[in-house]
Amino acid sequence: MLPTPAMYEYDVIEAESSDGFDTDSAYAGSSAGSLTETLASSIARGVEEHGRTYAAYGNEGKSDLYIDTPLARWLIMMADNYPSAEVLGLDIAPVQPHCHIKPGGYIELQCVYPKLCCDDGSCPPESGLMTYSRHALEAASILGVPLDACIEYASYLTAAGFEDVTERRFKMPNSPWAKEKRLKLIGAFEMHNLLRGISGMSLRMFNKAYGWSRDQIELFLVQVRKDIANMRYHSYYEFVIVYGRKPGATTTENPTPSQTEL
Repeated sequence: MLPTPAMYEYDVIEAESSDGFDTDSAYAGSSAGSLTETLASSIARGVEEHGRTYAAYGNEGKSDLYIDTPLARWLIMMADNYPSAEVLGLDIAPVQPHCHIKPGGYIELQCVYPKLCCDDGSCPPESGLMTYSRHALEAASILGVPLDACIEYASYLTAAGFEDVTERRFKMPNSPWAKEKRLKLIGAFEMHNLLRGISGMSLRMFNKAYGWSRDQIELFLVQVRKDIANMRYHSYYEFVIVYGRKPGATTTENPTPSQTEL
């Protein structure tokens, strides 16, 4: 059975007029900052490269995050051992959780597809931001960790035998250029994340893939940062959500996952 064709939640996002915001990006203020600062406070010392820490997350027993977990049963054991903890496991490959889903149960995969898009031509192909997107996708592919794997999630689930596989895509502004209030806030969070984290995302990736030095990378990122904060560029990423049902039970016993909204 083929997966349901991708459903796009937004056809066109209306942009705020150029007089409706300032270039200081006030929307990316204290709210977004408090989220990243709270997360940073729970990070334990990890591997240091290029003057940055690629961290392992703490195990205080309150809210633990394990990325690319080796065995799903190990993660389940951690949740059993720390019943007060909220344990979230993220695996690069959507394979291991399959055997732990009961018949009729659902699996849902979510990921940002980091291929930058722009519907109205306001963000030119030669801009720093578009160039960064192309380089990031290429570099990740060179390193064997493709960032576009999310567009194959539906095929992966279908190949694994899941039924009623559905893909939904949301347009996620990368700065608060959208007129609609909720999308503007989402864009503010995304801009804050990019400005705060782009060095960490880039240093190891571009050094390993292209052999660029730290100085070369930081010089390249100067224009990228300017473009991120330029709200006259109406660019966005797609947020991909794919879910499917494991065969063996009626759909009435296991309702479709709650609808995610951006």
